[in-house]
Amino acid sequence: MKTIRMMTALALLAAAGCSSSDNNCTEAGACLDASFGDASTGGGAPYIPASGLYQATQYTPGTDECMFGLAAATNSTNPADWITVTTDASGGIKVGKPKGSPAMASLGEGQLTGMTNTITRSNHVTVAAPSTCQYDESVTSMVTLDDATQKTIGLSVTDKLSSRTMCDTPAGVGMTCTTTWSWRLTFKQ
Repeated sequence: MKTIRMMTALALLAAAGCSSSDNNCTEAGACLDASFGDASTGGGAPYIPASGLYQATQYTPGTDECMFGLAAATNSTNPADWITVTTDASGGIKVGKPKGSPAMASLGEGQLTGMTNTITRSNHVTVAAPSTCQYDESVTSMVTLDDATQKTIGLSVTDKLSSRTMCDTPAGVGMTCTTTWSWRLTFKQ
């Protein structure tokens, strides 16, 4: 009798498993609720991340034409290096501290409507004195809400600088540049 119960339980677990085409599966193979991140079924964002500071715990470099040197911020224990994430109950999200004019979150702002979301920032930046550097900056970030524990967020960023004037650092960066990278952000406080 125990063998039959165990086989029945295993069969039920297998039936509830994810197929290879199921987008609602975690890496461990656990399936999330069918509405998780599926805006087409009215599911909307799978969760609203907590507002607070997030540590960059994984870094995947892309191109670094702008010479941002982002690897140093990964796994930093200095809260000054952590990323500010602000959310609201309606699904609004801002990632990064205010930057540029008009002031916007440095890594983008937007709405969480599903598992994968695009947020943006496009404005003019004047670097603090004594620098005389200024430029236009356009940031497009992809926020991925793929952690059912709600402790991490994926962030893939494309940051384009143009019309750079009076900018002498970092040396070798021209009038325009593009930097791309991905971070895994983990909630700290």
